[in-house]
Amino acid sequence: MPEVLDYLEYREFLRDWFVETKKGSPFTSYRYLGQKTGVDPAWLVRVFQKEGHLNESTLPAFIRICGLDDRRAEYFKTLYRFNKTKAKQALSELYYRLMELRSMETRVLSTPELSYFGSWACAALRALIGITKDTSDVGKLAKGLNPPISQDEARSALGILKQLGLVVPDGNGGWNITDQIISTGGEVKSQAVRDFHRHTLELAQESIDRHKPEERDISSVVFTADESDLPEIRHRIEEFRRGLLQFARQSERADRVYALNIAMFPLSDKVDDPDTGGSPQGGLMFGRNEILYFWNVQRKSFDMARTAKTVSSAALLLILGLGLSACGDGGTKTAGGGPSGTEAGNAITAEILTADKAPAALARVRLMDSEGLDCDKAYSAQTDKKGRVTIEGVTEGDYTLEASLNGEALQIPVKVSGKDVDLGSDELKKMATVSGSVGDPSANGTVKVRGMEHSARVVDGSFTLDSLPEGALSLVFISDADHQDTTSTYLKAVAGEKSTSSTFAEESRALLLDDFQDSNYQNRFMPARTYDGGWWFFSYSEKTVTPDSTLIFGKNHIFKLENEDGNIVAHVAAKMGETFEDSTGEQYWAWATMGVELGKSDKKLCNDISSVDSVAFRIKGKGIIVFTVVDANLPIEDQKIARFEYRMSDEWERVSVPLADILNSRYSYKCVDQLDWDFKANPAEPVVEIWLDDIELIGGDRLSIWEK
Repeated sequence: MPEVLDYLEYREFLRDWFVETKKGSPFTSYRYLGQKTGVDPAWLVRVFQKEGHLNESTLPAFIRICGLDDRRAEYFKTLYRFNKTKAKQALSELYYRLMELRSMETRVLSTPELSYFGSWACAALRALIGITKDTSDVGKLAKGLNPPISQDEARSALGILKQLGLVVPDGNGGWNITDQIISTGGEVKSQAVRDFHRHTLELAQESIDRHKPEERDISSVVFTADESDLPEIRHRIEEFRRGLLQFARQSERADRVYALNIAMFPLSDKVDDPDTGGSPQGGLMFGRNEILYFWNVQRKSFDMARTAKTVSSAALLLILGLGLSACGDGGTKTAGGGPSGTEAGNAITAEILTADKAPAALARVRLMDSEGLDCDKAYSAQTDKKGRVTIEGVTEGDYTLEASLNGEALQIPVKVSGKDVDLGSDELKKMATVSGSVGDPSANGTVKVRGMEHSARVVDGSFTLDSLPEGALSLVFISDADHQDTTSTYLKAVAGEKSTSSTFAEESRALLLDDFQDSNYQNRFMPARTYDGGWWFFSYSEKTVTPDSTLIFGKNHIFKLENEDGNIVAHVAAKMGETFEDSTGEQYWAWATMGVELGKSDKKLCNDISSVDSVAFRIKGKGIIVFTVVDANLPIEDQKIARFEYRMSDEWERVSVPLADILNSRYSYKCVDQLDWDFKANPAEPVVEIWLDDIELIGGDRLSIWEK
């Protein structure tokens, strides 16, 4: 079973635990785990995919079901807080506590033992012994290292390893290793350790000529950062290092010894009065953090690498700590003239034009993970004189391509799935501006745009984002306050105009379709100042249904929004009559519906919710409602493609409707126009009353649902 102490992400541990448990117990399922922990099975899927977090109140249940002892239970709870916090001070404190709880897992060498690091051969030889069956031939072991060492050097290294108890005789003339991981502890100043680093860095530089590109990985970057961020950067490097060791230990077989060097060092003196401004408008510069980037350099580029040998001398020189603040340019991969990610991968090509349809020469281009907030999978490039751009070495995934030049911009969604992508030609439009409030006038933090590098400080609850491309935007507010979940909203930016964002709402659990806190009758997914869709409504048979007149108003029969101790909720009621025939024989039956359009009122522009796992909502009232999913493009008798009946109580309850379980097998969720709450007529209970709030879509892609 997975060892929780090996993890720096609690959701990865739970996912691996679930997978391993399922192998031994076919009864283990998301539904079973949900029953044991009280967590919605659909939300568990999203948690395991790292798209949301558990509620802290559920942690004891997971500790119990995973069988964690006291030490590991504390580690798990600390890890949960570590993964959720955003405050640097708390992050550092939690990290050191995790390391304390892990302390038994790594052997820390005392000062006399540091002689182990006097030669790189000790560590390499010990690792080689660990993957070699017959270790009795010292000469063969010496030749097996790369570069090879002499037999005398090998015997000397074995003597040190034996003296320190790091290898023991195997009884057949060879050796076995003992401890799996060795550490010098935290920061070390021993001359032996310094020499070890020097030797391995020299080996890394030699590796450029000694090894083929497919046998090694060498990359370098020059970036800028605030000196106060160094503890956070060191932490991220440590996290990467431990994660790699964890991956290596879980490998079922190993056939080669590798060295990994991580070197970060200053290339300038501290600037007393730094310029904090961005690059000049027009895209003539990439930005201050894109000065230099080498990735897995080839032999033919060795002269260039040697020119910058202080940067590229490590076997793998990684500068980590990306996204410490807003999405800066540090750590991105530059592109346009050649390989920009790895020596193999997918290429994305596009032709960018200005609004006047002229080539957008030297436009700044950015490719970023469409769900990313902190430069995840970010690539940077510049168009040529003809407005063309090529980004190579792109790994599979969903991205947003953004281009900007002289006050104009565009965004294009890009899906990379194993082949090159040609985006064709597209035109820039005037940049847009978005301003708004996060709801709390005392809140401070940062608003970021998913899939783009834009961010803005929130001061006293308000913010303004400028230089945005037209189109759908997903905004996320990250509070400066510790242990506070992020909140999100959606809108559509209009070229050359200033838009106002709608309500920000917590999305650590699900995508919030509406909570009525903005006191309007459009769902939260609709773009600001767009009035052709997303409307809530209440409709009924005027011949057989009598609505509560105090709860509806206007010719469109809008229901009332009530204020319950500061929480805004929807409220409507009606008396359901009996079906009757008029003198012509036409039947009139009692029906009433409360519903919401998912997208625009034009029913041909339906929404694909096939990726949504379930719809959840809070509800109370009297009588029975039938939750219904509607495809208005079907014949009228077939439009209600999924139905779920629910009897309400006078207390608020959260209802989660698994969509897969209620779908009529003849249909799909590819084209959905609205969600309805139908009143069910019942002579024994003629009055149906509904209070509704917090309608959520659990699972699915947050933009693809409504962007059509």
